[in-house]
Amino acid sequence: MEIAQLDPMKVYFYVPYVERQRALDKAGTFDADALFEKFTLSLELPTERTYARSSTPLPHGEDIEQSTDVTTEWAVFPNPYNVLIPGLKVHVISHLGGPDTLDSRPVEAIRRC
Repeated sequence: MEIAQLDPMKVYFYVPYVERQRALDKAGTFDADALFEKFTLSLELPTERTYARSSTPLPHGEDIEQSTDVTTEWAVFPNPYNVLIPGLKVHVISHLGGPDTLDSRPVEAIRRC
């Protein structure tokens, strides 16, 4: 038997390090945690529908792949109706300080918390 936690759901996504540094410059900070507090993340589901709940990146949740200089970032999304399931591929849409979309990228998968 396996216990699966579906609410909340942890989502990971990739950001090139240089892009992260540009976002720090745009936000006027050197502190990644301060930057993450300014972001709002939303998800686009495979049906092209926007998921009803939003999140922010987790502080210190990043890991860098040295061969590509791409960081793996994490966010936790409320999932009270189990719309998000492990392995589902979605797009993460990031907003910095308002409705302007900075980026939309495919997510490799969704993971349980």
